[in-house]
Formats: sequence, C-alpha cells, structure tokens
Amino acid sequence: MGSKVQNSWFRDDRARECHTQFDGYIQTLKAGEYTASKFFKCFRTSEQIFEYVDALWSAGSSNLYALSSMLDDIVNKKKTAAELFNLYFVPIVNIDGYDISWNSNQLQRKNANEVDLNRN
Repeated sequence: MGSKVQNSWFRDDRARECHTQFDGYIQTLKAGEYTASKFFKCFRTSEQIFEYVDALWSAGSSNLYALSSMLDDIVNKKKTAAELFNLYFVPIVNIDGYDISWNSNQLQRKNANEVDLNRN
C-alpha cells in the first residue's frame, strides 16, 4: 500500500537486530556524539524518515509536534506528563482520508466511503 521505503520501514528487521545488538547503549550515548557512535548505523536515513512521515495523515504532524515538544521539555529538565503517565504516540493512518483532507476539508474525519472511523 505504501512506497518501497515505507514498506521496508515495517519489513526491515536489520534495524531491530541492530537495536538488539546495542541494547542498553543509548543510556551511555552523549549529546553531540551520535554520528560517531556505533549505534548511529541503527537509525533510518533522513529520506526514509521523511517519506514515512509524509505518508501519515495530517493529524500525524500534531502527533510529531506534541512528541517533539515533550522531548524538548525533558532535555531542558522541565516537568512533563511523561513523569506521571505512560504515554504512547500512535499515528493513525487513514490512507483514503489523507487525500480527501489535502484536497478538500482538512478536518475530514470520514474515509472515502463516508464512514466515520472514530465512531464506527
């Protein structure tokens, strides 16, 4: 259903193997040393990341903004909801609704068959 890069994002087990190999390493990683570390090769290329994010529905940008804002607060030692709750950031993918939201009503909640995915 997605592009080759998107599909490889889900099928590619190399990243999982890499993360398993370096399990626990992220705790010792210091800011500014990411690209010099052995762990760096576990990350996706920026092209893969951008193509995946571009495929998300418009609500995905709000999800990414909230996550980014919270991570900034954590780095700056500000209190966040993450200290009190287990938070899960899950993008909701509505492929046919994505096209509708960009070409007509951006706040469209229904898919191409007029089914409200939040209610049915």
